[in-house]
Amino acid sequence: MQLYLVHCWDAFTTQNGIEDWHPLWYDWLEFQFPKGTVKVLRMPNSNSPQIEAWVSALIDAAPIVDEQTVFVGHSVGCQAILRYLSLQKATTVGAVILIAGWFKLTNLESQDAERIAQPWVDTSIEFASLASLRKKTSVILSDDDPFVPLDTNVNVFKKYITEDITILQGKGHFDNCSSIPLLKEKLQHSGFSASAGGENPFADKNAKSENE
Repeated sequence: MQLYLVHCWDAFTTQNGIEDWHPLWYDWLEFQFPKGTVKVLRMPNSNSPQIEAWVSALIDAAPIVDEQTVFVGHSVGCQAILRYLSLQKATTVGAVILIAGWFKLTNLESQDAERIAQPWVDTSIEFASLASLRKKTSVILSDDDPFVPLDTNVNVFKKYITEDITILQGKGHFDNCSSIPLLKEKLQHSGFSASAGGENPFADKNAKSENE
């Protein structure tokens, strides 16, 4: 099986003087499974994500979707995956796990951020084409995410994507997490096999604040 991780807005850019910033759990995830089975994609223009460019990048990375294909998304990466799967008319998949996914946002830091987010919020997704993937899709959210209003987004996820929704406590936008054990559990349940290791060799890096 092959796993593709689609990162969050601003990942793999310079943030607060930290070059190539990204949440530490991305590194942790790579070390939970055999080498080469987890691909952390580098999406174009991460500081100003655009729907067409990100979906195109996913098509290039994973032109075929089948039961051996697994997707993990973080924040805007979740939307990119859903839009990609909808466009591909995928009828089966190994698993789709969405971390801090959203359809509506709040507390954006600037008008520029609102401008960048607007197409993702306003451009509809063909939810009907995702219906066959409901049982293969899971959502993980946090009760204190500063950007993702729970009630609004949970309602959309339940109606159109999946009823498999877990709300963790105190994880913010999952930017500051060095690991997400529930993610590993769900991947193993889907058939992904863990390697013998599991330690994150990058755990001493500086992490970005969850409120940024």
